[in-house]
Amino acid sequence: MLVRSSPARFTSSPWAAACCSALLILVALPIDAQYSVGAPSTISARGEIPEREDLEDQWEEARWNLGALRVQPWIGIDQVGFVTDQDLEGLEVPDDAAEERETTDFTATVGAGVRGYARLGRDVMLAAHVLPEYVWWREADERSGLAGRYGAGLFGHWNRLHAGLSHRLEERQGFYNSEVLVLTRLREQASRGEVEIEVFRDLWLFGAVEERSFEETGDVEEIFRALDRDESVLEAGVRLLSRRGLSLAVGVREQETEFDDTARPLSNDESALFLTGTLEGQRVDLAFHLTARELEATSGSLLGTIDETTGSLQVTFHARERADLFVLADRTLDYSIDPLASTFLEDRFGAGVSARFGRTRLQLFAAQGEVEVTGLTTGGVARDDEFTEVAADFQVELRRLATVGVNASWRDYESEDSRFTRDVARVGLTIRLGEILDRLRLGESSSRW
Repeated sequence: MLVRSSPARFTSSPWAAACCSALLILVALPIDAQYSVGAPSTISARGEIPEREDLEDQWEEARWNLGALRVQPWIGIDQVGFVTDQDLEGLEVPDDAAEERETTDFTATVGAGVRGYARLGRDVMLAAHVLPEYVWWREADERSGLAGRYGAGLFGHWNRLHAGLSHRLEERQGFYNSEVLVLTRLREQASRGEVEIEVFRDLWLFGAVEERSFEETGDVEEIFRALDRDESVLEAGVRLLSRRGLSLAVGVREQETEFDDTARPLSNDESALFLTGTLEGQRVDLAFHLTARELEATSGSLLGTIDETTGSLQVTFHARERADLFVLADRTLDYSIDPLASTFLEDRFGAGVSARFGRTRLQLFAAQGEVEVTGLTTGGVARDDEFTEVAADFQVELRRLATVGVNASWRDYESEDSRFTRDVARVGLTIRLGEILDRLRLGESSSRW
C-alpha cells in the first residue's frame, strides 16, 4: 500500500495488519488513529464503564482458564505500509527534519501481550491488559521505538449502581489531528473514576472525574510536543438507556487544560454543556453529539475567549434490504500545530451509500468542508481552507473465514495561503479474518478492556 500527499508537506495513512498465528496469517486493518477520512467519530450515549455482559463474555471466552483468573493472549503486526512526502513546509521545522520527511519510508508495528480478567465476587470484575508494541521504520531509525497499551480497571455492577475505577496508558502511532495528516507516536495517560445510579427505570444519574495527559513521542518536537498538555475533567449528568433503541445523555463538563506556556501559551478553563443520543429504527437510524463549549484563557495564556458549539450528526436511511444511504455533518474544534495560530474549527458536510450484493459490499462517500484557523495574537481568522473529499471501500467475503477489501480516499485543500494548498490521497488493502480469529482464540486488539 502506498500513501501520497502533494505538495510534499502532509502525509496520509498507512493501514494496519495483524499476525494471528505462528505460521504468519496476515490481517490488514484500518489504522487506529485520531482522524479518519469519510466517517464521523463514534457516537455513544453510554459512559466508559464496560457492560457487565461484555466483561463476562471476555471472561468466559478467554483461552487460558486459571480458576477465577482468565487470560487471553494477543499477538499482532499492526500499521504496515509505505509512507511518502511528510515534509512540514511553512511550519518552522528545522531544515534537517524537513529533509528527512521528503523520502518514502516503510513502517510496521509488532506486538504481543495478554489480557486478564479476575472475578472478585459475583458483581465485581478486575480487568487488566499488557500489550507492548514496537514501532519500526526502515530508514528513519530515530522514529522507531517502544509503544503499546497498558491498563487496569476495577468494575462493579450491582442492581442500581455501576462503578468503575481505572488507569490506562496508550501509546500508538497515528495522526495528531485532521489539520495535518502526519504520522507520529501519540501517548495518552488517564486515570478515571465513574459512577452510574439508576433512579427510575432506564434513567441513570452519572458522574465522572478524570486526570489525563497527552504527549507526542515522535520526532517532530518543535511542532507537536509544544501541544503536550495535562487535563482535569469533571462530568455529571443524566442518561436514558431505553430498551426500544433510544439512548440519550445530557450533562455538564468542567475542564482545566494546562500547557507549557513557554512553548505554546494556550492554557485554559472550559465549561461545556453536552447532549448525546442514538435512535435505532427499522428504516432510519439517528446519532448525534452536540457540545456548547466556552473556553477562557488562564493567566499567561494568549488563547482568548472561545464560545463555539461542536459535534456531529449522522442520519442513516435503510432504503432497501441491501442498501443504506447516510448523510452527516460534523464540526471539530482542536488546537492548531501552527505556532502562529491557537485553534482551528473544521466544518464538514457529506453523504454516502452502502450496498451489499451477495458476499460483496461497496461503500461510497463524498463531502465538502472548511477549516478556519484562529491567529494566536489577533484572535481573528488567520487562514481559511476549503476542502473536498471522496472515499470508496469495496469488500468481498470469502466463505466467512475472511474478508478482503480495497479502499481509497482523496482530500483536496484550497487555502488562502498557498503554502497550505495541498491534496492527500490514500490507497489500502484490508484483510479481516472472521472465523479464523475465533478458531485461533486470539483476542481482539481493538477492545479497550
